Amino acid sequence: MHPQLDAWLSELDACTAHARRLAERAGDDGFTRRPPSGKWSLGEHLAHLNLTTAHYLPEFEAIRLAQGTGPRDERRRYRRDLKGTLLSWMLEPPVRIRTKTVAAFVPDGQLPRAQGMAAFEAMQHDLGERARTLNGLDLNTPRIVSPFDARMSYNAWAALCILTAHQRHHLWLVEHP
Repeated sequence: MHPQLDAWLSELDACTAHARRLAERAGDDGFTRRPPSGKWSLGEHLAHLNLTTAHYLPEFEAIRLAQGTGPRDERRRYRRDLKGTLLSWMLEPPVRIRTKTVAAFVPDGQLPRAQGMAAFEAMQHDLGERARTLNGLDLNTPRIVSPFDARMSYNAWAALCILTAHQRHHLWLVEHP
């Protein structure tokens, strides 16, 4: 496994474990209860993350298919481009800027804790498996258009890094409503 991708998978696992701890701490009622500020509940944050991940999965599959069975190089250095680096940095906790999301990524309902966590963990598993299929492929060249702003694009490696930064961002927001 490519060392950078392996480290990224560890970040993804850490996000999943963090969400589990938050869900355990929240309990069944707290999982769907919005904080007094009226911001999203933990369940809504996780549903939003699922919507985001679901958007990216086909993008990563298209990259895998486009590069086919060509050469894989596990020594290739993955680099985020400038836009991807800036966006990743902006998303990392502590949250500096709070923005509203586009309508397509606003969760439309809340699942109970057991179902919400199962859906989140399944999506995390799918993302991890999809990322494994990218092992050794060129992730520096393929571009992905941001689902939140069509004027912004970044390379595939940056997209992976943005996803985990986005997850840490939302998990931080749950703890700091």
